[in-house]
Order: sequence, then C-alpha cells, then structure tokens
Amino acid sequence: MFRNIGKKKDYIESLNYSDKLYRIEWDYQPIMVPVLDNEGEPTGEEVEDENFASWEQEVFTRRPELEEIKEMIINYYDEKTKNRILTGFAWEGRNGEFVTPYLSNENQFNYKAGYDLAYQTLGASLPFRLKYGDVTEPQYYDFTTIEEFADFYSKCIEHINTCLQEGWDAKDAIDWSKYSF
Repeated sequence: MFRNIGKKKDYIESLNYSDKLYRIEWDYQPIMVPVLDNEGEPTGEEVEDENFASWEQEVFTRRPELEEIKEMIINYYDEKTKNRILTGFAWEGRNGEFVTPYLSNENQFNYKAGYDLAYQTLGASLPFRLKYGDVTEPQYYDFTTIEEFADFYSKCIEHINTCLQEGWDAKDAIDWSKYSF
C-alpha cells in the first residue's frame, strides 16, 4: 500500500484492471497550495491544487475478493484514526505553551485518574506532572489548578471523539459497489 500523488483525472475510486494488475484506490485527498499575494509572498491561506491530488493505492497481481478489499481499506482507516488520536493532539497551556502529549491508552488512563483524583480532592493532589516530547528531549507540564487540568482533559476527550467520528464517517461513506466487477 502506498500514497500516490497524481493528476486528479487519474483517480478512480474502484477496482481497476489493466496489464494483468488489479489496482485499488481510495482515500482521495486534495493537495493544498499556498495563496500568494502580488509580491509572491504567502498570505497564510491555502486553496486546492487544480491539477493534482493524492490517494491510497494497492496493486494486486490477482483479482482480490471484495472481503479482502474491505478488510484492507477498513484497517487503513482504523490505523489512520489511531495515529491521529495518538499524535494529533495539541493543547495550549498557560503563557501560550503548546503541550503535545502522546495519547496512548495508558496515558489516557493516567490523565483520567489524575484528573479524577484532583477533582475528588478539590485540588489537594495537584500539581499533576505531564511528560510529553520525545525520549531524547522530554518536556514537562505541571497542572496546578483543577480548572486548567479540566480544560486539558476535556479537550483530550474532544480530540479523541472527533478523530473517532471522522474515522467512522470515512468508513461509512465508502461505496463498496465500486470495488467489484
């Protein structure tokens, strides 16, 4: 499986047969390009490229069964959703500092337990130290108030729910009839 970048007109969400190869294409995404002002400087806005896009593609040397195609595409969206949950969250703390924690199941549990304890003890268990960054350059953020911790935790949950909903929507929108002859 690989991400293909090509001309928009070449994308066909389907099972295509040519040269004894079966090509499955899905997850069409437009390529966004910066809008430039009269001096050629970026304005901060983006528009969809008129000619090019990207999509996932898998090539088989045999005709795959529809169930095999479904499993491959659903697994792709599940993995994409999981990765967005794990690494796609950023929270703005005090003084504009951005905290980007890795939202593994273990970390989600620890944040929930820490928040619950802070709430139940009316803040007596604070500060709660959150470690983020990477192994070579760890960073730390201390939650010192229940309100701050609540903001962080509620936005974590909102991020997870948004990622899950977008993954479900993407899978629900698939027209499986396009992948059979």
